[in-house]
Amino acid sequence: MKSFFAAVLLAAASCAAQVSAPHVGIAGDSAGAVRPVLGIAGNFLEGEPLAVGAISSASSGEAVLIKTASQVRALDTAGHELAHAEVGGGPALFAFATGGAPEFAWLPQGQTLLRRCPTGFCACRLSLRAVSGEVLSIGTADRNHIDLAVSRNNALEILRVRLGDGAIANTLRLPGAIGAPLLMPDGRILYAVPGELVLRDARGEERHSAFPHAASSIASMSAEWALVSANGEGRRFAVRLADGAVSQIPEVR
Repeated sequence: MKSFFAAVLLAAASCAAQVSAPHVGIAGDSAGAVRPVLGIAGNFLEGEPLAVGAISSASSGEAVLIKTASQVRALDTAGHELAHAEVGGGPALFAFATGGAPEFAWLPQGQTLLRRCPTGFCACRLSLRAVSGEVLSIGTADRNHIDLAVSRNNALEILRVRLGDGAIANTLRLPGAIGAPLLMPDGRILYAVPGELVLRDARGEERHSAFPHAASSIASMSAEWALVSANGEGRRFAVRLADGAVSQIPEVR
């Protein structure tokens, strides 16, 4: 009987620890579950899924954007749906506005840009006639422009594209960059080069941090953390934007 009560107390303590653990952000896993990530750097655990069946996902810390086989969904951080749209298959790229509100979803398979609107998500006219190359990630620029990270001319370029006619207002090259970067609404860019992660601020100043993995993509987990996926390794890493600290996120078994 004593051992039974001890086990109950241990389980209760464990649950309390999970509830009180710091909230790092929200991340999708390889099984399509989108979960909160809790804990401190070097000692993370994942909570119960907010959603399942996700092909793509990202979180600003204030909201979550998810692409399933047939929908784009916006959720709050408790998992309650804010908006959705019926769409075709394939993955999606996401961007949030300043303050963390859901803003854009780009559907590569249909070359379609969706923008959050009062009725959910509305198609946004975007001509890509002046844009060559593969769009790897997107970012919110201002009301009349969107930023596109494009692989072209043997380099990664950030194009500021005018909504509607697709005119390119500005181009920024990131020499040596690999994979899909994270374009943040405050003008910062987090991208990978061989052996390092680079955080570039809006003034162009850069901070380099060691990252001995082949980064394939970088997505937002919250305002303070980014999620880096390692190409061919099936591993995910949380990167603290304040100092570049890197910690692996364990997979839920």
